[in-house]
Order: sequence, then C-alpha cells, then structure tokens
Amino acid sequence: MRKSAIALAASLSLAMAATCLAQRSTGETVDDGVLVSSTKTALVMVAPNVASAINVNAHSGRVLLLGFVDSEKQKSDALAAARGVKGHTAVIDGLVVMPGTRSIGTTIDDQAAQSKVKAAITSGDGWEKGLSINTEAKNGEILLGGFVPKASQRDAAGKAAAGVPGVKKVHNFVQVK
Repeated sequence: MRKSAIALAASLSLAMAATCLAQRSTGETVDDGVLVSSTKTALVMVAPNVASAINVNAHSGRVLLLGFVDSEKQKSDALAAARGVKGHTAVIDGLVVMPGTRSIGTTIDDQAAQSKVKAAITSGDGWEKGLSINTEAKNGEILLGGFVPKASQRDAAGKAAAGVPGVKKVHNFVQVK
C-alpha cells in the first residue's frame, strides 16, 4: 500500500513537472498520466508477456502504443486492452509485428542505431521537441513515436532516422498534438 502511494505521488509530481515543459494545464497532464498508468496496468493484466515491450504515450486523451511484438495475437490483445480503458478519445496503433529473438551482436547494433537516431533527431535547429519522441530498434528497423507540435517535425524526424547508417526501415508513428 505504501509503495503504491509513493508511486502515485511520484507519478503526480512528474506529471506536474511535465506541465511546465509542455505548456498544458495540470489537469490535462494528470488526465493523460492516469491514462498512461491505466493503460499500462491493462496491458499487464491482459498481455503480460508483451507489456514491458510496449511504450504508452498520451496527449489530450489520445493513447499511442509503441513497440515491437512477436505476433498479430499479441498486437490485437494489446490494442484490445488499451481500448478497454475508459477515458481515452483514441487508441493509436504503433505496434509492429516482428517475431523472433536477436543475437547479442544484433541487440548491440540496434542499441547503437537507436542512439544515433536519437542524436540525429535532436541535433537540428529547433529540435528540443525531439526529446519527446520515443525510439525503439529491432533488427535494424526503427520505431518513432510520441507527440510533437507540427507535422513538419514528425516528417523531419522520420527523414533524420532514415538517414542514419545501418537503419533498414523507419516506422514513424509520431503524432501531431
């Protein structure tokens, strides 16, 4: 019980701090924070084997699921769990089915590519918003997700990621706020 209260207090503190950065009201940020927490909980309950592989983002009631999953069933279970959470206005599918495991070498290559993609996204003029873009990598493929103010930022992030050596494919699920 005490751990839950501490976790809730930390989540609320983080949500309130994020308000300053995102220029949104505390209520909007807390509502989205509750959606993220509720969606993550639903994922753990319905699809525990993939819940940790899925990032959950929310903005103004829109929930984005982002990650690599092993099967269409895992994908449909995760989306169903998210859609079962009350309070969202939309659930956005940013899940890519890519079965199989990676070798240690491939995992290291993916981590290096992911770091290079993040650096490429944040290196341009006005790219402080790149910090709000999540990146994932698997077998040379990159997932981008999150919420940015302008479509041009979403498009530029995809282009920057595609320009990183070793990136085979970019799945751009970045949403405009």
